[in-house]
Amino acid sequence: MFVQRSIFFGTPPNFDAMQSDRSAETLTPARAAVFLEKFKTVSSHLFPLFTEVELDQMLHNLFPEEGRMAPSQVTTSRQERAITLAVLAVGALSTDATDLAEILYDQAKTVAHAFTEAVTLSMIQFKILLADYQVNMGRPNSAYLHLGDAARRALAMGLHREAGRTASDETGLQKRRSTMWTLYFHERYRLSK
Repeated sequence: MFVQRSIFFGTPPNFDAMQSDRSAETLTPARAAVFLEKFKTVSSHLFPLFTEVELDQMLHNLFPEEGRMAPSQVTTSRQERAITLAVLAVGALSTDATDLAEILYDQAKTVAHAFTEAVTLSMIQFKILLADYQVNMGRPNSAYLHLGDAARRALAMGLHREAGRTASDETGLQKRRSTMWTLYFHERYRLSK
């Protein structure tokens, strides 16, 4: 009525849901590498959650040594696979392949569906990535919901507390800190625009 429907309900996806089954045909390792490089160039400064080496390893784990993506041959955990697909979806938004970005986003949500109630660092990071994707697609309400979910998971996991932590796992502690501060940044800055 007031041309504001997209603000409240998001822009409708401009792809056929049946295409998501055929995305293995269109997402080649070379194309995924381009999306990952775009993510590193455009978005990685907003996500200090992963090093470049970790991102490269995630992409390497997504694909078998030769050929195209085959779910039966994936050697990663489902949570890492969901994160990788979300990273590629965000990276694809910096190219002209926005239809494929929607497919990757949809696939990432499908892969992560089994972990909808899991309170893990990976799922918190996944929700932050989904929120960023939705902000970039012009769906602020969906982004708000994803960030709210990530914030509740972070509180349930105790990321806001450091009491009782030992210095023996400095890398894990740093991951927890960077995840919490990334969440804080996205909650305060990205949604307050």
